[in-house]
Amino acid sequence: MARLGRFVGFFLWGVASGGGAVACATGADIQPVGGARADAGHDAARAGAGGAGGIDGAAADAAPEAAGGGDAATGGGSGSGGASGSGATSGTGGDASGGVSGGGSADAAPDAPDPCVGVPCASPPAAACQDSTHLLVFDPVGTCSGGSCLYTSRTVDCGFGCVAGVCSGDPCAGVSCDTPPASACATPTTRRTYASVGSCSGGSCTYAPTDTPCPYGCAAGACQSCTLDADCGVGRWCDAGACAPCASDARCGASCAACGGSTPHCLDQGGTASCVQCRTTADCAAGTCDAAHACATPTCTPPASACASGGSQDGGCGNPYRISRTEAGAAGGFTVAGTWGLCGRNDQFNGGCDTRAGGDAEYRVFARAGETLDVSLARGSSTCTIGWSGTISLRIYQDACADCGACPAPTCATQAYCTIANSQTPSWVAPADGWYTLVVDSNGPAEDKGGVFTLNVKLTCAGACGC
Repeated sequence: MARLGRFVGFFLWGVASGGGAVACATGADIQPVGGARADAGHDAARAGAGGAGGIDGAAADAAPEAAGGGDAATGGGSGSGGASGSGATSGTGGDASGGVSGGGSADAAPDAPDPCVGVPCASPPAAACQDSTHLLVFDPVGTCSGGSCLYTSRTVDCGFGCVAGVCSGDPCAGVSCDTPPASACATPTTRRTYASVGSCSGGSCTYAPTDTPCPYGCAAGACQSCTLDADCGVGRWCDAGACAPCASDARCGASCAACGGSTPHCLDQGGTASCVQCRTTADCAAGTCDAAHACATPTCTPPASACASGGSQDGGCGNPYRISRTEAGAAGGFTVAGTWGLCGRNDQFNGGCDTRAGGDAEYRVFARAGETLDVSLARGSSTCTIGWSGTISLRIYQDACADCGACPAPTCATQAYCTIANSQTPSWVAPADGWYTLVVDSNGPAEDKGGVFTLNVKLTCAGACGC
């Protein structure tokens, strides 16, 4: 078998070299054409058919036959030149690992697996503060080398500081500097105020101050306007550092003197003030306060019927419910609290401010000139078949008496007050002695003409509200 292997090797070399014919012998010697002899153990042909190369001596028959009967080649077929341009078969590599040995050949070792396969490199290190104003950050995606990830880093300037791996935000973001401090006294004679709009730094607002000298001193953040009454001018006085008008009973008018005697009250008329006997009838022990602000002795004695209740709340102008002066003049006055309904009542008053149809209720009281009627009216719930959708009104009719002892029968011809509102509280001063008729009037569709209400009438007199 060893000899057969050598024969095949030489045959292939001869064909590849393009040289002359190859002769075969059955003995131990192989003789190529041309006279060159190859010894069975160690000689090798050194020249090919082209003369440029042949079979390297180190590669040809380098070892005797193996003891077991097989030949072993340590080098295999190899040439020092490889396949040259002249046509000779030669190469520095060839079958370097060995030729035919023991009847088999050795395969090359497999490549090692790539350690970066399946490594995404998408988990960079957390950002960290290098110092109080610089942050070290890493790219979100790195590169793999030898199974390990490498991430590119960079340094970021933190204008507002670096804390716990994060650049701090602007502390002035969202801060509105529009609430300056209140004015204050910087010194006993200097007032300090602040700009209405300030500036923010580090999250805190500062406001530019302005100092103003105070000739009369500074108190509670304000410049005093005086220290003496003489500092304020005519008709004014110094009230705790501020000039005030002389319009009180203690200081009144141009002289700022106190009122007393027959004119104990100071009447403030806006630009001027003067001492008078009364400002309203309430200042009079008896009588009424007239237009000259003097208490006038009443000349009218109310009729006896004015101090007696009677009549009907649905009696119209001829027979309304009469409110006693003594009841109306009491502390709580006269009251109807949801006990009288307007649904289905007579419609006896239409005109003036309210021409709408609807049931009404009538009340009458006697008042002397200057006396006050304080009235409170509020609409309540419906007493009809459906809800009350209308708005009520209040009217006051005046019937004056030239002679209180012989007052004519009221005619309700003169309407002195009229307002449409579900809630109203007029305070009305009687302009003359006489009877005053109050009408509560409803309004609504035909089947819903009213409901209950609450009415209070309080009479204020100079003295007792009697007859």
